[in-house]
Amino acid sequence: MRYCILLIEHGKRVWSQEEDNMLYEMKKNGKPWEVVSQTLQIPVTTCRERYHKLAAKSVKWNDEMDKKLEKAYQNHRSQLWEMAARDMGLEWRAVEDRVFTLGRKRFVKN
Repeated sequence: MRYCILLIEHGKRVWSQEEDNMLYEMKKNGKPWEVVSQTLQIPVTTCRERYHKLAAKSVKWNDEMDKKLEKAYQNHRSQLWEMAARDMGLEWRAVEDRVFTLGRKRFVKN
C-alpha cells in the first residue's frame, strides 16, 4: 500500500512531483479514473482536475498553433455556443458575446 503526506496550502491540496508523474503516466497509458484514484488514494474528481491542469500546462503554444485554433474556432463557433443558447432560448451569438463580456473567470472554476 502506498502512503503519502498530504500537504494543504491555502486550503488546497498540494501535489508532489511523484504524484503528478504517476497521474500523468497512468492517464497517458489509458488507465480509468477509478484505478488512478485508488492507486493514488485521491478522489476521482481531484485526480481529474489535476490531470486537466497538467495537460493544459504541457501545451507549448506558438503562432502556428494559435492560427490553427483561430481557424477551428471560426469553423465551429456556432456549434460551441448552440447548446447553451438553446437552453436559454437565445441566439448563439448573444450567448457568445455575453460570455466574452463577463470573462473566463466567471465561468471556469479551477
